[in-house]
Amino acid sequence: MRRWSRPSNRTGDYSKNGRTGATRPKLRLITLNLGNAGLGVERQNQARTNEIMRAMEKVKFDIIGLSETHTQKAMKSEKWTDGQLAGAEIHTSKQDGKIGGVGFIVHKEMTKFVQEVRLISHRIATLQLKLPKQRPLKIIQVYAPHSGYDDEEIENFYSEVEQHLDDPRKTTIIMGDFNAKLGPRQGEEWHIGSHSAETRNNSGDKLAAFAHANHFYVMNGFFEKPISKRWTWRSNMPQMPNSEIDYILSNSKQLVTNVEVISQLDVRSDHKAVRATLNMEKGKVRKTRPQKEILEPTLKESIKAADWKSSERRITRRYEEFLSTLKKCLTTAEKEKAKNHCPRITDDTAKMLKALAEEKRKGTNPQECKRLSKSVRKKLESDYEEYKTKKLLETAEQRKSLKQCQEKNGWKPRKTEKNGETS
Repeated sequence: MRRWSRPSNRTGDYSKNGRTGATRPKLRLITLNLGNAGLGVERQNQARTNEIMRAMEKVKFDIIGLSETHTQKAMKSEKWTDGQLAGAEIHTSKQDGKIGGVGFIVHKEMTKFVQEVRLISHRIATLQLKLPKQRPLKIIQVYAPHSGYDDEEIENFYSEVEQHLDDPRKTTIIMGDFNAKLGPRQGEEWHIGSHSAETRNNSGDKLAAFAHANHFYVMNGFFEKPISKRWTWRSNMPQMPNSEIDYILSNSKQLVTNVEVISQLDVRSDHKAVRATLNMEKGKVRKTRPQKEILEPTLKESIKAADWKSSERRITRRYEEFLSTLKKCLTTAEKEKAKNHCPRITDDTAKMLKALAEEKRKGTNPQECKRLSKSVRKKLESDYEEYKTKKLLETAEQRKSLKQCQEKNGWKPRKTEKNGETS
């Protein structure tokens, strides 16, 4: 296989397929919020840029997405000419006042595969990548408004991101600082993993709704890591705990083989870098087989009606015929399992999601698609809030019932004293 992204001193970046022994190229994407110090690409702070680029020499990467670059002017492309990363390209958008600025650092071995870089705003930038014999990959780097902004500002941000999502059949990665605490999967949220120590906040609900509406997986939570290696932001207020607010989203779950926080990267930021490893296996995306369920009454009828007699004398042949007949009975009784949507959303919301998916598939009316997306996200947020309220009421009712049961039966939980005795 052609080694399209690695110089000779990085050959360790190829994994072997255990069954065939064939190598598969990996792509490593990093997202990093640089904090208040920014990137420092202006002449008066070139030392800051040198510091960051020197630090990046110590980690394996192909593309780095940057947030809070705090650059005074947009740069379509600046060649880095110093150290091990000489030849790398830096792309940054202009900050808005003192807010934001996003961009990319492209490894020197990857620059020839970059088709387009768009610096859309101080919060959004996109990069199109076309690797040999691979499908095009779109990377969107974002810096979301924090919870101090009003809901309309956050809604406008997600609406703008949606405008830059291509055909859902194309591979897209969205990564950056979302300023949201998402927490683990709630109920049957297929798009969110179960590993997180956070408690979801209002911004987390908006992120969950965005991912659900646009069929993206928030990949951080699909990989189990120690709590100490999950947080991505450290508050300057001692009373506030460290938080996980930087995420990597993908519309292809099987593409991402790992997401990890890089602790050893020191760029004097209050954020940690998050790295995703992508398995860029060539070929079509694997299609999952529809789940089947067995209709028991139909199976009983099929077994009863089947011809189980055999004229074969050899026991092996008779056994094969028996299995063949049994499989036919099972096939007759099989029915494709109905896809149950997440119980956290209503039937109306499920219908809206279906209509949105159909509108995106047609791609003929961008304005209608935009209107539907916004409506779906708001409806999902409303459903999430109602689901939380329902669960809280159920919990309160259960506690009330337990208390009534205790009073009726005169039973109290045993209390353990300091000396180890119970009372």
